[in-house]
Amino acid sequence: PGYYEDLDLGWRAGRAGYKIIWDPKCIVSHATPESTFNKTFTPRHLQRLKDRNYLLAHWRNLSHDQIVPHLLSVFRRTLSHPGYLIPTIQALIRYI
Repeated sequence: PGYYEDLDLGWRAGRAGYKIIWDPKCIVSHATPESTFNKTFTPRHLQRLKDRNYLLAHWRNLSHDQIVPHLLSVFRRTLSHPGYLIPTIQALIRYI
């Protein structure tokens, strides 16, 4: 839970055959953005949660031809930002 579930839902709906529409006039606002998360987690923990959930959303929705480029991207990011290894491992544990 937390972050990227709307992206995940949109991808799955598209794959299921639903028509995805974008209306630039639509506005979504949160009364208190990230208030619960900001009170519960430190900024570092919150970033790791976002990174982990970003990876999970992608892994659950990538097509076969997107897997290798995505994994190379994750590998490059981990090399340039070694701290990214933590949310990557967290995502792997949840994904398996």
